[in-house]
Amino acid sequence: MAKSTNKVGHPPKYKKEYCQVAIDLGMQGRGRAHVARKLEVSVTTLRSWEKEYPEFLTSMERNYDLCEAWWGDHAINRAPESDKMIMFMLQHKFKYNSNSVEMPTTGAVEDINFNDVTPEFDGD
Repeated sequence: MAKSTNKVGHPPKYKKEYCQVAIDLGMQGRGRAHVARKLEVSVTTLRSWEKEYPEFLTSMERNYDLCEAWWGDHAINRAPESDKMIMFMLQHKFKYNSNSVEMPTTGAVEDINFNDVTPEFDGD
């Protein structure tokens, strides 16, 4: 019997438009899990796409940066009752050290001291 030349399985679902979806969600403070949910795929699939499609990796890195900036803006413009949630996100999602972020008491932008903290991208 001759070997079939047809590939088994479904064609890849990846589309270049997904890069913009990742960026748009990052601008709303939404990270990898939200991108996966929006695209109706698993986080594992996103990681596979990042390895296979360099433009998608770049978009997901941008998603992370935009997401971090969104949460940083909320730390600056926060309501007092949201301090614990914002600190949790900065510490756990973006790897800020609890000693490196001082939350302001007056709400002035100048009162926030990030001590030149540069969190590392962990892909989440």
